Amino acid sequence: MYCWTDWKENKLYVGFHKGFSDDGYICSSVDMRAEYKQRPEDFTRQIVASGSVEDMHNFEQVLLQAENVCYNEHYYNKKAISWPLSKNPLPKRKRPDTVIQNKKRTGEDNPFYGKKHTEETLTKMSASNKKASASGWATRRAKYGPTGTRRTHFG
Repeated sequence: MYCWTDWKENKLYVGFHKGFSDDGYICSSVDMRAEYKQRPEDFTRQIVASGSVEDMHNFEQVLLQAENVCYNEHYYNKKAISWPLSKNPLPKRKRPDTVIQNKKRTGEDNPFYGKKHTEETLTKMSASNKKASASGWATRRAKYGPTGTRRTHFG
């Protein structure tokens, strides 16, 4: 959990982030990020607490509600209640080695760069695609949905 202080405007932003303290994350507030972009020298961040995601979420709730941030002009936070954990899981962070690996597969570094499929391979791929569309799987999925129950139209 962290707290940003805007020394020029005398405002705070409190939040928590699942990640690392040095991963470059600022905050989820559009207003606060805009101010930070214009004058980062006026801001400092302090790590207030660390712990499990659930504990930090609960701590954030208690703090935001206690300070009544909705009506407090000294906070960039606009809501006293953040998203529920069960309905909005935090995004997973991409591993650095995955990003590097993906960059190795572009352009000339791609093993298939400059090569073409043979006529035989193209014929096999075409036949495979025709089988998939002939089976009507996509049509049935659109009509009945993943549960197999018929979807009805509005009206």
